Amino acid sequence: MAGQSPYKPIHPLSDEKISYKTSVYSRQVYDEYLANWDAEVGRLFDYLKDSGLLERSYVIVTSDHGEFFERGEWDISPL
Repeated sequence: MAGQSPYKPIHPLSDEKISYKTSVYSRQVYDEYLANWDAEVGRLFDYLKDSGLLERSYVIVTSDHGEFFERGEWDISPL
């Protein structure tokens, strides 16, 4: 169904048991944060390309795959 997140149970290893509604809300906030980050990285690459810096730069991106979030740990911060 459009506009509705698919059901995803809380991981059995999670220390916290939260409601489905809280889970959906938290995933939406997380997804919005990632979409914003993606847009900002796009702006950075556009600047590097337009200024000619991309031709002589190394860009290294590291990431966490979000295991704690997927397990239902909600006390993490994207900052």
